[in-house]
This record gives sequence, C-alpha cells and structure tokens, in this order.
Amino acid sequence: MKPWSLTVDSVMKELGTSKKGLSESEAKKRLLVYGKNEIKEVKRFTGLKIFLRQFSSILVWLLLVAALVSAFLNNFIDFWLILGILIVNAILGFFQEYRSEKAIEKLKAMLVPKVKVKREGKIKEINSAYVVPGDILVLEEGDKVMADARIMKANELKVNEAPLTGESVPVEKFSKPLPAETVLHERKNMVYKGSSVVSGNAEAIVTATGMNTEYGKIARMVKETKTEIPLQRYLSNFSKKLSIGVICIAAIVTLVYILFKFSFIQSVLTGISLAVAAIPEGLPAVVTIALAIAVQKMLKVKA
Repeated sequence: MKPWSLTVDSVMKELGTSKKGLSESEAKKRLLVYGKNEIKEVKRFTGLKIFLRQFSSILVWLLLVAALVSAFLNNFIDFWLILGILIVNAILGFFQEYRSEKAIEKLKAMLVPKVKVKREGKIKEINSAYVVPGDILVLEEGDKVMADARIMKANELKVNEAPLTGESVPVEKFSKPLPAETVLHERKNMVYKGSSVVSGNAEAIVTATGMNTEYGKIARMVKETKTEIPLQRYLSNFSKKLSIGVICIAAIVTLVYILFKFSFIQSVLTGISLAVAAIPEGLPAVVTIALAIAVQKMLKVKA
C-alpha cells in the first residue's frame, strides 16, 4: 500500500479503522500481530563479550607480548606482575562496563515518550511503544512523531523532517492525495517517525510502526555499524602512537646495550622493562570507569 496516493477514506478502509480510531481490544490484537512500536537494536554485548573487550586495546596487547617475552626469558616475576595487572584491570573494567550497559538500558526506558491517540472516539495518552497501525495520532506543536502516518486533517501543520531527509526547513503538510511515484521528501500528506511538529496540529492514521517505518528501515541498514565516541577515537589513536614509540625506544635501548657488550638476555630484559614502565597499564580501566560513572550520574539526574 502507498498511503500517500490514496484518499483518507481508502486508507482507513485498508487499515480497518475509522475517524474514531481503534477499539482497545482491536489495538491489543494488533499489538500482538505487529509487535511494539520500537526500533530494535542489536544486543551490543553479552557478559563474555564485555570481559573479552577489556583485552582489545593495543596497550593491553603490548603488555601481553611483554609478559610472554618475560616468561620466555624465565623472568617470571615480571610475567606474573604484568599478568596480574591485566587481570585486575579486566575484572574492574568488566564490572564497571556491565553496570554502565544496564544503566544505559534504564536510561533508554525512561526516555520512551508518550503520544496522544484517538481510540473509541476519545483522545488518550499512551506509551509510544503501544501505537499500532490503524491508530489515529493526534499531533500538536512540539510533539515528536513516533510512527509513519497518513494525514487525515491538518491545521497549518509544519514538520521538521531533518532527522529523516536532512532538510532543515520545516515542511508544510496537507491531507490531499499525491501521485504514487512521489518520493519520500515530497510526500506532504505523510508524517514520519523521527520527525517533529514545529507548528500547527493534525490527526493522522498510523500506517507503519517500529522497524517497518522509514526510520526503522534506515536503522536496519546501519545497526551493525560500530561507532566510537570522540574520546574512544582519541585514545585509540593515542594508543597506536604510544605503542609505536615504546617499541621503537625499547628496540633502540636493546640494540645500544648489545653494542656496549651487555649480554643479549640482559639487553632484552632492559628493553622490556622500559616498555612496561612506559605503558600506562591502568589507562583502559580508568577510561571505562570514567565513562561508567558518567552514565550512572546521567541516570541519577535522568539526563
């Protein structure tokens, strides 16, 4: 169905609804059929993945190499010391990051907005997750559009669709049908999930929810993409540069010791000691803890 190309009456007929909206019993049935009006996210990390992620830093890899070389050279004191530091950091980072993941889930739950719908002829405010196709959205200035919907009637309605189309200028909306080939950003009789009402008011028939919305289709394409926050990108770049620098300096020191007739083992151990001393072993855990504490504070103030 291309709701923008149909009359309001035709859309209502297709969706089995009316100007009074759905009955509560019908809305419950449709919720079972279509599911909640949510953008599904990939489960980011299991407990095991969170733990293993503590060993993904280049700094940690460098320390692991240093530990293995120490063991190979029978310097087990350094081996166990480095290994102990890595394990403590991993455990500490795991618990803090696991807590932050749970805190983020709670934070998202608090941010689920309410929407106004018309059901059985009455305007009701419900959790946006329970909106279903066929519901009648009641939109006013300042409202976020939480589902794709065909406008039934509009009163000087202007909508910001920048999150969806990139167009920063508010779009004026109306209810008359448009040609079937009309492209997304020109469908002025539709409102889409992710947009917001700048001015005016309207009533609109919900045509798609959750992952079936245009916003959901975009989310489906990009949900596997891994993104890093600026701090993580900076630390990743810093870690690479530090690792290269430490390896070069350790190699030079080892070579100098060999040239000055020190034994090979002593030269290598000196180079390793320098590498271990130069690496901030606790940096990964410190960053994880800092980010986790920030999330906890956001949760407390409901930011």
